[in-house]
Amino acid sequence: MRAGRADPSAHRCDVDLRVLPNGPEFRISQPLGTGSRGCRLDGSVIENIAAAVEARLCGADLLLVNKFGKQEAQGRGLCSTIAMAIELGIPTLVGVNEMNARDFLMFSGHMARELALEIGAIRAWQALPGRSNTLALA
Repeated sequence: MRAGRADPSAHRCDVDLRVLPNGPEFRISQPLGTGSRGCRLDGSVIENIAAAVEARLCGADLLLVNKFGKQEAQGRGLCSTIAMAIELGIPTLVGVNEMNARDFLMFSGHMARELALEIGAIRAWQALPGRSNTLALA
């Protein structure tokens, strides 16, 4: 998935995700108004993204999830997609911040391997023989 803002006139907190390489684009932020504070994430859209990714997962070389966030820490969001990729033997790279690292390790059954935030570490992980059925967190 690719995050970005397709509409330059959009609110600075608006976030769009596109399922790569050529899948649909989704607005994952809710229009809560200019005075609102806090999370604008629309959790129901994340569920739709999970379904779109799962429908395209067979035959994929890699699942890249840019963030294991609050939704995933609560067992929602892309959790089923990550689990499906592992079941299919698709190597999975997941971005995890410090706040959600403990929840991610519990979700992964401690089978995840931590990678340094550098391209060399990711390339070395990609080159590992038998890396299918592995999770990496960066």
